[in-house]
Amino acid sequence: MIDVNVLFVGIPVTDFDAARAWYSKMFGRAEDVVASKDEVIWRFAAAAWLYIVKDEQRAGYALAALATWQRPSPSFGELCSDTVVNSPILGRAVGVSAAAR
Repeated sequence: MIDVNVLFVGIPVTDFDAARAWYSKMFGRAEDVVASKDEVIWRFAAAAWLYIVKDEQRAGYALAALATWQRPSPSFGELCSDTVVNSPILGRAVGVSAAAR
């Protein structure tokens, strides 16, 4: 099992103001970071963040990014053997399973 150090969840939306109000109500507070006029971020655990961004073309499809500082186990490579890409953040190849696409 991979030890995940950071989790980022991104949610593209069409109506940014309505989504911002809804997530502020859900979290019970305003966002923690205003990244731009169309993107805000809430920290909801020690190393877990959720952001919304106005992106009409990708709205309805959430994004998730997991970061780990350890080397993946052999089973990680087997799970993700469908597509392998270089990760500039992690400095190594990571995979994306076809089932996860």
